Amino acid sequence: MVQLLISKQSVLSCFVEGYVVASAQLIRLIDSDGATEPELKGWILDATHERVYHGISVRAEHSSSEIVRNAIRSFEWNGVLVRFGPTRKNFRLTEDFNDADSLASLVSRLSQFQL
Repeated sequence: MVQLLISKQSVLSCFVEGYVVASAQLIRLIDSDGATEPELKGWILDATHERVYHGISVRAEHSSSEIVRNAIRSFEWNGVLVRFGPTRKNFRLTEDFNDADSLASLVSRLSQFQL
């Protein structure tokens, strides 16, 4: 399983079986006063093509303060299901990999990124 952890300080780390393979300051929680659909913008892992994309927008149906306390809905992007859940100060994206070769290739590619 690959886990991407997003903290309030906008630091994202990619963990594979508990080991950090890449990290970056990527994701911002946007609080636009009174907005009912704040956006999370950042890099999304595309497991299908084993690439990392940036600039993807995700909308949530909660205020920013509620996002910190509550789960964000899961969504599917380019065939990849990304599930958000709260860890109080962190948000978690999880993606399950059933193919060990695909995961090994992904880890190899991620380790080459200068994030």
